[in-house]
Amino acid sequence: MSIIKPKILYKYRALSPLTEQIIENKQVWLSKLEDLNDPFEGSVANYSMQIRKQMIHHYRHMQIMSFVVKGDMAHQQGRPFFGLKGRILKSYLKRFKTKSLDRQYYMMNLLVSQNHGINFSRPEELLRSFDDRLKNVGVFSMSENSTNQLMWAHYADESRGLALGFSVEEGNRLSDDNHCLPITYSDIVPTFKPEDLNCHWQFSNEDGKMKIGVEVPFDDSLFKKIVLTKSKAWQYECEWRYFEESSGLHDYPGKLQEVIFGLRCPENEKKKYKRLVENKFDYPIKFYQIKKMRDSSQFEKELMV
Repeated sequence: MSIIKPKILYKYRALSPLTEQIIENKQVWLSKLEDLNDPFEGSVANYSMQIRKQMIHHYRHMQIMSFVVKGDMAHQQGRPFFGLKGRILKSYLKRFKTKSLDRQYYMMNLLVSQNHGINFSRPEELLRSFDDRLKNVGVFSMSENSTNQLMWAHYADESRGLALGFSVEEGNRLSDDNHCLPITYSDIVPTFKPEDLNCHWQFSNEDGKMKIGVEVPFDDSLFKKIVLTKSKAWQYECEWRYFEESSGLHDYPGKLQEVIFGLRCPENEKKKYKRLVENKFDYPIKFYQIKKMRDSSQFEKELMV
């Protein structure tokens, strides 16, 4: 089921040199999860050392089972298996099956390495890859709502700042579900389930030996669920996240389409930012002013002419 996205997503900002740089350099800063203002960012349930050990045991067992099955098939078909064939292979497999899991894992890697110069991936690498994904991912938070009073108060210096509206158009990062999705608001943090973790196999050559590695892909469903889950206390933000594999500066994920000035934004600042935008972009950008809605306690935006 495809996700229906807003046409524009908004970044609320206080007036500052950093905000000016966003416009001047046409780049945005993607923060690490640990640097965001929600202390529960990146929280995962059921991710204890015991679970990690169970997962390592499970993946080692799966590797060994695959090794044995392929070895038995090779023997039945009279084919060599990592340099072993016939009675020698049969004897090896018989002896292999009597060993402990740790010893089997050692024997399997030794045979493969000696005969083909290949090292199997270590299950620990998958967990390390998962941890690295969460540690290094960069996120840029936006809102689908441009007139939310709490957003203006909390992120735009009590309505003295502005909001930048980025377009969600086919072909840009904001239209890509692998890089931009809405937050799921829940007071239950995502649960780590080893069986739900995907993996990609990587092949590399180190010191003349082929190595088989494993990593958690960027589009892994569990990884994205952790990155995109927040407490219901933040539900008012109507947040969408643009995310990349690494934090730091990145080019705009979509075209800058709107600049909205807060209710209390000083006139001289409006003129300065309007001039800055017009000098930096060679296409028309709409400017709006936040106003109090008549006979209401709500905000609305009004096109500036």
